Amino acid sequence: MLKPLILLLGAVAAPLAAHAQDDAYMGQFNHAGRVISDIAGNAAVGQSIKNRTGRSQDDDARPGEADLTFRRYPKVTQLAREEIAAQTRKKSPEAARQFLHDTQHYDIAATLRRAGLSPNNLADAAAYHVGVYWAAVHQRAERPGPGQMQGLRRQMVEVMRRRKPAALTEGVRQSIADELMLRAYSTEQMLRLLARQPDAQQAALVSRAARQQVQRTMGLDLADYALPSAGLVPRAR
Repeated sequence: MLKPLILLLGAVAAPLAAHAQDDAYMGQFNHAGRVISDIAGNAAVGQSIKNRTGRSQDDDARPGEADLTFRRYPKVTQLAREEIAAQTRKKSPEAARQFLHDTQHYDIAATLRRAGLSPNNLADAAAYHVGVYWAAVHQRAERPGPGQMQGLRRQMVEVMRRRKPAALTEGVRQSIADELMLRAYSTEQMLRLLARQPDAQQAALVSRAARQQVQRTMGLDLADYALPSAGLVPRAR
């Protein structure tokens, strides 16, 4: 059961232009991490977080977040599910079937609210996604708590606002957010399974896949970071 889930960590969809229009995003759905890279700049994500270590949120004016918000529509979530399944099916039909079955009743909005995050903001979905992948990289059984998620959220807002996310329509913002959340859900499924059925070899495989995915899409090596309530902080060496 675990092997098909691991394939979801690396499934990549077709490129999407950062200035996509409403009528384009459905047919040109992108891997969410790539779009985060387009918004923030790949290496800039990791570099921005490193630069902000030790600085308080008050060091900068509080960023406006209107460009990161969206209204939520079930149809967009369904399109995200179908696109991830289509990309996964190229590698494993079994993994695609399992993904569609497992996510059929997954409530993204409720999941974000339980974590103390907004269901209508791209930065909140990115924070949740990075938090779950951090747990996978460090072989933790549970995702980070609400305090840690809030720290991640502040960091995601900061790096995203620099690349004018207003260029993305609301539909595109939701499609990105939903892909981030759906992939995080599949990763959480792996962590739960490993907690019930410990397997050191499989845990190492999940950790490596999650680490490589975030390195490739966001320029972050999560193995190098601790996650206190302030958000990602480089670990002392």
